[in-house]
Amino acid sequence: MSKIDADDVGKLVVDTVGRELGIIAEIRQGTAYIEPNAGFVAKLRARLGAGNADEGAVPLYENRITRVTDEAIRVTDAP
Repeated sequence: MSKIDADDVGKLVVDTVGRELGIIAEIRQGTAYIEPNAGFVAKLRARLGAGNADEGAVPLYENRITRVTDEAIRVTDAP
């Protein structure tokens, strides 16, 4: 399990086979939120710190994170 922090906002979130699930839109009270299938504007806003996750954002719990790289956060669907 890997930890993420504010520097990871804007990174892609991918599953075990490399499918893009969205981006880290925000970290709130220690929990990261994924903006599913985020477009260019959402990615740019997240990278610039201009805005928060919207109503469709999904929490990403640390026990789902398998690897954090400079480009992406890899997650598993297994509990």
